[in-house]
Amino acid sequence: MERCLRNLVVGMVVLVTVLVPALACAKKNPVKEQLLKLNEEAVEALAAGDYVLAIERLEESLAIEELNVTYLNLGRAYAKNGQCNKALEAYDRMAVAPRVDEPSPELIFATLTKYRAELLETCPGKVRIRCNPSTLQVSVDGAAPMACPERLQEVAPGPHRFDAFDAGELVSSQENEIEGMSISYVDLIKPQVIEYKSAEADNAGSISGLTWAALGTGAGLLLMAAVIDQAFIAPDVEHANTALFTPADAQMFSDALDTKQTVNAVVLIGGGVVLATGLGSLAYDLFFSGPAQPDEVSAWANAEGLGLTFQMRF
Repeated sequence: MERCLRNLVVGMVVLVTVLVPALACAKKNPVKEQLLKLNEEAVEALAAGDYVLAIERLEESLAIEELNVTYLNLGRAYAKNGQCNKALEAYDRMAVAPRVDEPSPELIFATLTKYRAELLETCPGKVRIRCNPSTLQVSVDGAAPMACPERLQEVAPGPHRFDAFDAGELVSSQENEIEGMSISYVDLIKPQVIEYKSAEADNAGSISGLTWAALGTGAGLLLMAAVIDQAFIAPDVEHANTALFTPADAQMFSDALDTKQTVNAVVLIGGGVVLATGLGSLAYDLFFSGPAQPDEVSAWANAEGLGLTFQMRF
């Protein structure tokens, strides 16, 4: 009897030790099961190309419990569906979401890095086109010209050519490398041409400023020589002929008069030479130089800077 009782106790201990944990393990977690089911359906939808269904299942999963791997898959589904901004938002929220043990954090981070790089390669960038003047027509990559856009334009990542036209004529061009998920600026500016004409005679050549200067200077020197002769030299000559001098005073007076006459002669000769030069230049301007041609100055401006181009005609 005692032996049977002992065997009963041992049997009950074994039952508690083995069956209770087994039952506990066998008891399923409905929340985890639901999350697993939603994620499995989302992965299947992604593989089948049904990105809308994948997004719905992943958002349902996140409404139950936020996990980093779920945000990673959601961002991927958004990217495949062309919703780049929402994809980037999901990737950002993944960084602060609770982590799972599997896949490992290292693997998830490597996958995230790859997915972010793909966003920059596949998602369009935005371009702000600025025209001066605003009436310019704009063509992107050889497309038909359109009015200069006032809003941001979406452009696929990569190199692009932007052309500006005025009355059908190409006036500005720029090439830009557009990055995905970023804003670029393109400035299309029409160069301004400024023309001016020098003063010119209707039927004869123009008289240059140097010619007028030579004529004025030559005439001024001759006039100065005449004034010096009448105001200073002539009275001294008359005084020398009428005054009585000692031999020493006569020599000093004669030397002073000679100096005045020499200076006046230099002024007179210089004035004559300059005036003759002016007259020769005047004859050339009037009969040989021909009508003056306008010079042209082109002012240009673009994204690289400002500048002037001079074109002179002879």
